[in-house]
Amino acid sequence: MKIKRLSALLAFITLLGMLTACAKAEGDAAIDVFVEEYGEHEVSKYITTTGTVERGSSMPFVVSTEIDSSYRVKKLYVAVGDRVKEGDKICEFDTSYIESQIADLEKQVSVYDNIDKKSMSDLQAQLQSAKQMQTVQLNQLNDKISAAQQKYNTAEQSYNTAQSNYNKAENSYNDAESGLNNAEDAEKISYYSGLCSSYQAQMTSYKSEMAQWQSTMTTCQDEIKSSQYEYELTKLQTDRDINSLQYQIDTYQSKNDTQEKLNTLKKALADSVVYSKYSGVVSEILVKEGQTTSDKNIVNIVDDNNKLIHVVLNDSDIMSVEEGMAVKVKTASDAVGELTGEVYKINRIKGQDGFDVYIKGDDFDKLNIGMGVTNSIVMFADNTLSVSKDAVRKSEDGETSYVLVAVPNSAGSYTLEKRDVTTGLESDEYIQIESENLTAGDKVVTMKNSVLREGVMVNPVEKSE
Repeated sequence: MKIKRLSALLAFITLLGMLTACAKAEGDAAIDVFVEEYGEHEVSKYITTTGTVERGSSMPFVVSTEIDSSYRVKKLYVAVGDRVKEGDKICEFDTSYIESQIADLEKQVSVYDNIDKKSMSDLQAQLQSAKQMQTVQLNQLNDKISAAQQKYNTAEQSYNTAQSNYNKAENSYNDAESGLNNAEDAEKISYYSGLCSSYQAQMTSYKSEMAQWQSTMTTCQDEIKSSQYEYELTKLQTDRDINSLQYQIDTYQSKNDTQEKLNTLKKALADSVVYSKYSGVVSEILVKEGQTTSDKNIVNIVDDNNKLIHVVLNDSDIMSVEEGMAVKVKTASDAVGELTGEVYKINRIKGQDGFDVYIKGDDFDKLNIGMGVTNSIVMFADNTLSVSKDAVRKSEDGETSYVLVAVPNSAGSYTLEKRDVTTGLESDEYIQIESENLTAGDKVVTMKNSVLREGVMVNPVEKSE
């Protein structure tokens, strides 16, 4: 009961104070009010979350050779697990083949100065003559081969004809011999005996003819083989002469190309020692000593200095986060201090709600793998014309916003003036003003007192920090 009375008494005293204040407000006495000058403030907003420091990437750096061709690995200077720095020697190739090619090309280059226009003209004439001579010789041998082949074909055809006639005579002889074996009287025996003798004579003649054509065919085959061998040998010898002349001409004409090849090989010789372009730990060696490899990749190196902060955000927070946003990073240790970074990559977590967010920064080498950190992802941070959130008031309809500004009057005091405003970005402390009803330097009231309204006389007081 006493508690109810005490509450009623306090309410009465509060009401009395408000009525007194209202009476003063409606009179000539000015009310002290806290104000701030309208101007630029940092309007910013953050999503704050915790994260864990992780290795920057599971994908290794690949150290490759600049040489395009295949060379034998002479020596490896690293092993798996070795820590290397940028510029450390990784691998060396066997350069004996390169050196041999360089020596050959340098000889070719030396020929250039010894060949003048007259000798070049002579070389071209000799080449033309050599080609013509080769054509004549090869055509003659081709004619010889064709004639022998034609002779062989004629002999083979004649041999086949004699073979056919021999077979016919043999069949006739067999028939006559059968008739002789079956003959019973002297007349038939004499008749078939005569036939057998006649066909036997024909068979002997045809067999002799076959032997002659067989000998001719053998002679032709020998002549064909001999001519073909002579053709190949002649072509080989004349090709060698032609190629030698052509090489001298090409060598002279391709001076720039040869010099370019020489320069390329000299560069390959310089690139035969491979140096690391990265710092980190060797995770895999892709070649072996003594191995000839056409693959340019030599070793993989894991960069253990490149670190990322891993954060998990839910679906609602991720709607406001984009790659490239600034991030402020704090650790539990004051020794590290506040670091800056940016949102590097956003991935949806497969099969789950939420997103993996990765943050990178230039100073993250100060962080340790596995360390927990607090991250403030900056949604926005702009220096813009704004007022304290306490200064913005809602109209009775609840639809529009306004502020009260202390404006100097003729009596040397200040009178409150209502200014409708349109608001923009909003942080925890400030709200951006997008309308033009305020001027920089206006004294905007920050107090939330119900007696403060347009027309009330006030005494502006700058609020101390």
